Amino acid sequence: MNTTEINKTLINSFKKFFEINHNLALSLAQQQLELVTICAESGIKQGQILSAEVKPAQEIFTVQSKVAKEFNKQLLNNSRVTLEILADTKKQFSGWAESAVQQAQDLNPLLATKKV
Repeated sequence: MNTTEINKTLINSFKKFFEINHNLALSLAQQQLELVTICAESGIKQGQILSAEVKPAQEIFTVQSKVAKEFNKQLLNNSRVTLEILADTKKQFSGWAESAVQQAQDLNPLLATKKV
């Protein structure tokens, strides 16, 4: 392999690394935005409950309990999706690292005889 091929291989490897990082950053930013939306919606619902006409305390607690239950459900889903994103990213990085090791072994025959 000549230096041009080595450089292309290296550049492609870095591109893949940055692509994985870029996708992770976008996905996590989306999850954060959804989390802010969930919190804002819950706060608005709580405000509506408290600013509505005067109701008995038991009715207010019942409605607030439903709002809290929905908030917890949405929060749990957001956390689950975030963990799936992180697990997928871990797989992508593992594949990238394995590929990089294989490429290094292909470029340097001395590495191919040793366990890396």
